[in-house]
Amino acid sequence: MVIGDVQGKGLGAVRTAASILAAVRESAPVAARLETVGLRMSCALTRHNVGDRFVTAVLAELSDDGTISLLNYGHPAPLVLPAPGGITWAEPDRPGMPLGLDVLGHCRPGRHDRTLITGDRVLFHTDGLDEARDPAGHFYPLSTRAGLLRDDTLATGLELLRKDVQRHTTATSPVDDSALLLLEYAGHPRPLTQRQQHPAYSASGPGCEKCAVTSCPIPTELRPHGPHVWPPGQ
Repeated sequence: MVIGDVQGKGLGAVRTAASILAAVRESAPVAARLETVGLRMSCALTRHNVGDRFVTAVLAELSDDGTISLLNYGHPAPLVLPAPGGITWAEPDRPGMPLGLDVLGHCRPGRHDRTLITGDRVLFHTDGLDEARDPAGHFYPLSTRAGLLRDDTLATGLELLRKDVQRHTTATSPVDDSALLLLEYAGHPRPLTQRQQHPAYSASGPGCEKCAVTSCPIPTELRPHGPHVWPPGQ
């Protein structure tokens, strides 16, 4: 799973989002590690960036046994609603730089790992949610309103939250776009014999100077910032 927010608006932002999503769709089914998918996203943004935009994102992988791993690239931390009650935040172990800014130094995304139990829910969102303001300028109190997401169905929970945000803001308040993704761990893992096995990329040699990690899965002759010219033959 991936949720992201592209800097700015307009056609350039659409192109940037398209390049990131294409990298995810191409690499996620075959990459052995979540970090490899993030690397491909970073490389795609470096090759196709329009107007030097950056992208914040959370990349997540949920295993059948309830283990969830998250890589955070400068994005708001997901909200976790444990089935027994209460809330917690899936805060990364270190600050992560947004994609597009990771070329400014040697950095890795923030990481968070936890194990979900049956009924646990996780809300992924962009900053348009918790930065929604009322007429007095107060931010939307997501922590105290998160209980709306405990409705019987995921869709209804999201609809209740959306309407609550609308009541918090007014027509004259500046409103940013927001994206919401709510998941629930059902706790019914598939038998091992039914789980699909995917081939894995093999890392070879150091990464290019634009990547945030040093183990690059892209073949040397195809690296956009390696010793070879991109595209080959030009």
